[in-house]
Amino acid sequence: MQCLHFSNPEVLNCRDKLFKIRELNDRFRLNLKQNFYPFQNICIDESLLLFKGRLSFKQFIPSKRSRFGIKSFIACDCKTGYIFDMLVYSGSETEISVFQENLGKSGNIVMTLMKDYLGKGHSLYVDNWYTSPLLFNTLHLKQTNSCGTVRKNRKYVPIISNKLQKGEISFRSTETLLCMKWQDKREVWMLTSLHHADIVETRKLHYLTKTPITKPTCIQDYNHNMGAVDKTDMVKS
Repeated sequence: MQCLHFSNPEVLNCRDKLFKIRELNDRFRLNLKQNFYPFQNICIDESLLLFKGRLSFKQFIPSKRSRFGIKSFIACDCKTGYIFDMLVYSGSETEISVFQENLGKSGNIVMTLMKDYLGKGHSLYVDNWYTSPLLFNTLHLKQTNSCGTVRKNRKYVPIISNKLQKGEISFRSTETLLCMKWQDKREVWMLTSLHHADIVETRKLHYLTKTPITKPTCIQDYNHNMGAVDKTDMVKS
């Protein structure tokens, strides 16, 4: 194993933590893109590859199946679960090719993974680490819709102070974005550029009344499409 190298061991790049496998990683990402083009719905999330050895950028994420390992930001097709691009997290040296100061690190990661798919009619689903009004407006200007849970203290997220009963919604909207608060067992905040504030029936029945459980359309679609990331974690496990 000491004789197996993917790079020249005499040429060191101290700023790139992936320099030993950089060429292999770039070819792998290129093959992912060339072998499959995603359908309309795309999701971006974090994924963890099990690794318990010594590594400076190894992560511990209790909510993931592997818990210890190498974190990646992955973009996958919601219909098939196919990963068509990924960025390996390596701290501050993470490879980000798009820089917009107002979007922050999470927004620039999204724009890097989506740069070849903007303006082509796709819809993006992300969680609250990525979601922000600034990012969603930027995507909308590039003809790309988006939906995701959002933190209520995010910059430019409107204040919705209504106290709601379970199942009720309250929302604020602009010409491009809808921000909604829905009361379930706890408050659920959503930001979307492709949904209305509609309620739909799910296939599940209430365990007491046996009536269909209702949810906002955006939450129903969000749960369905973000499940593609869970499938990729199960395959790797």
